[in-house]
Formats: sequence, C-alpha cells, structure tokens
Amino acid sequence: MSHFKVQIIFFIIICLIIHSNPIKAKELASNKVLVVDLNKAINIALKNNPNMKASSAAINASIQKEKASWAARLAKITVEYNYTRLKEAPYIKFAIPPYPSMEFPAGKNRDIKWDISIIQPLFTGFALVTKQKLAALGINIARLKQEQTRLDLIRAVSICYYNILLEKSNVEVAEESLDQLQAHLKDAQNFYKQGLIEYNDLLKSQVAVAAAKQRLVKARSDLNAAKSMLNVLLNRDITLPIEIRNVSIELTPISPLKDFLVLALKNRPILKELNLKLKQAELGVRLAKSQFWPQVSLIARYQQEGDNLLATRNDYTNSYNSMIIVNAKWNIFSWGQTYHQVRAAQDNVFILRQTIFDVRNKIELQVKKAWLSVKVALENIVTAKSALKQAKENYRITNLQYKHQLATSTDVLDARKYLTQAETNYHQALYGYEIALCNLKRAIGK
Repeated sequence: MSHFKVQIIFFIIICLIIHSNPIKAKELASNKVLVVDLNKAINIALKNNPNMKASSAAINASIQKEKASWAARLAKITVEYNYTRLKEAPYIKFAIPPYPSMEFPAGKNRDIKWDISIIQPLFTGFALVTKQKLAALGINIARLKQEQTRLDLIRAVSICYYNILLEKSNVEVAEESLDQLQAHLKDAQNFYKQGLIEYNDLLKSQVAVAAAKQRLVKARSDLNAAKSMLNVLLNRDITLPIEIRNVSIELTPISPLKDFLVLALKNRPILKELNLKLKQAELGVRLAKSQFWPQVSLIARYQQEGDNLLATRNDYTNSYNSMIIVNAKWNIFSWGQTYHQVRAAQDNVFILRQTIFDVRNKIELQVKKAWLSVKVALENIVTAKSALKQAKENYRITNLQYKHQLATSTDVLDARKYLTQAETNYHQALYGYEIALCNLKRAIGK
C-alpha cells in the first residue's frame, strides 16, 4: 500500500472519530501529556464526569417538576371542538289524541359544538399544595444526590491518584532492584571467571535478574492500568498519556473517634436525603387523605353550537352562550380504596424511619472502620520505615561482604528480596495512609 493511501485512510479514521466524539478526538489528535496535581484532577473530573452531568440534569428535572406542580394550582384554559354527523336529522314527535302524531324537526343531521373554558381549582383537599411541597423537597433530594456523587467522585479520583503514586514507587523499586541485581550479576560473572564461585551461584544470579525484569514489566503494566483508570474518571480516552505530580505526605495525629461520629451524623448527605424522603412520605399520607375531601372547581365557559363548521348558524336554538359553573365532586364510597392508600402511605413513613436508624448504624460502622484504618496506617508507617532502614543497611553490608567473598550469592539475593519487600511495604503504608484518610473523609461526608 502506498504512503499516500495510508494517509487517506488515516484521515478518514480521524474524521470518523471527530464526528463521534469531537472532544476526545481533539485530545487524541494533540496527543499531549496531561500533567495534573490532585486538585486539578478533581476539578477536571467534576467538570467532565458523566455522573456529575447526569446529576445536574436530575436537579433540573426536579426543578421543572416543581414548576409544573405550581402551575397545576393556577387556572387552565381549554378548548374543545366536536363534529357530529347523524344518519337522520333529529325530530320531535307530538300527538294529541285522537289525532295522529306529528313530527317536528329539532335539528339538522350535522351538529358542531365548540367551547372555551377557564377552570380554576378552588379546593382539592390540599392535594395540589401537597404535591408542590413534595416537588420542592424533590429538588433538595436531587441536590443531595449530586453531593453524594461529588463526594464519591472526589474519593475515587483521590484514591486513584494515590494508587498511581504507589504504582510509580513500585516501578522505581523494580528498576532499582533490577539495576542492583544486574550489578551483582556482573560481579558473579567476574568471580566465576576467576574460579571463585560455583556455576550454580552464577545461575542463581541470572535467574534473579530475569525475575526482576518480569517484576519491572508487571509494575509498568500496573502503572499504565492505574493511569487508564484516572483517564476514565476524568472522562478522557484511556489511551491518552497522563502524568501526575508527587505530593508531600504529612502525618498528623488522628482525633478521637467520637468527633468523627458526630461529624458523620451531621454531614452525611445520605442521612439528609433520607430525612427529606421521610418528610415526603409524611406528605404522602396527607396527599392520600385528600381523597376524603370533595374536589371543588370554578369554571367559566363560552360555547357555540350550530350546523356549520364555526357553529355560528343554528335555526333551532341560540348558537352561543356563556356560563359560570361551580363543580363539586366527592367520592363518598370506593370500597375502602382511599383508606388502604392512606394505610400504605403510613407504612412508607414507618419504613423510612427504620431505614434511617439502620443507615445511622451503618455510617457509624463505616466511620469506625475508616478511623481504625488510619490508625493502623500510621503505625505501619513507623514500623515500615524502621524495617526499610534495616533492610537497606543489611543489603549494603551483605553486598560488601560478597565483594570480599565473605557471603554467597544467595545471601545477596535474599538481602535484595528483603529490601524490595521493605520498600514495597513502606510505600504501601505511606500511600495507604492517604487512601485511608480519603475513606475517612468520605465516611464523615467531607
């Protein structure tokens, strides 16, 4: 295939991508490395993430519902038009015995009616007012749902960010381990040539280097996967390059558990949402009871009736009329339907109250688990830091001893393995502390 044809195919593919998703296509075309810190990553996610956009649409939908419920309380204007074609023109029979009955025309075989009405609800058993209050609560509930989505997204981005830092540290550890094992392999090869070590010692070093290369490949793959996850949260193409800035981790003493429990029960959006849903359920009882009351409306109407299309011609009665109607409707018997609806609404109130109790207990448990995780992470950092220091010194001494043939390859490989594990444990404890803090902040609604 010629170079020119390849360019044409590439151009067509780019056009198709632009047509399907112009934002991501623009990013792909530029292929720039996005460098972010944690705050920038969070801001991009909050702006672009589909869940945030959906929650904003949900708020707008709730606002429209509230406006619709408010409009339901106002007067409505309706227009009705009816066209009727009869097989026979209507007539009236009139008879005076003993004379035979006579027929008098009462209309034509075509009847057209139209009217325009203004209908104003006067009393609905408080149903319309209750529906508006329910819709207003729905707006606040939608906003609380968005806040939960926001908090979940911030936590997800933060955890992903620290996971990337952890994977980067794993890559650095794997690279360092490979460099040191390769240096050890050179020493082993020199010693073997000089006849100072056995061949199996040399093989152990070669196997260790091969295993270190595999660990490095795996670490780099895990790092790429973590970056792809961050791209997903930022609503970017997963193949786009992204880099993050390192953060300085400050270890601070943790407050008592009871302080976090108080904050959680005060701030968690899910509890606020359930309390609003409880108010909705209580209003639902009132709405169900509104069927016990009569429904009263005031109607102002103008109507036309005739035999032409505009209903302006009528040879048998007046073609137009205006009227004021007070319409009252009261359902006095429905086989207990309204009663059962009220009972169901009352049961919903009870269910929500029990749900709130259950959620409070679960929140307290979440907070305690997250609080304990932070404490454990703080303790692990101290232990892992001490172990790392000891592992580094152990490797330094063992490697020095090997150079003077006072230790074997096995000793050096074991020392490097202990150092790798110590470095991994330290980074896991360090970034695990930040991840535990993220979970604790989410548990208390911040």
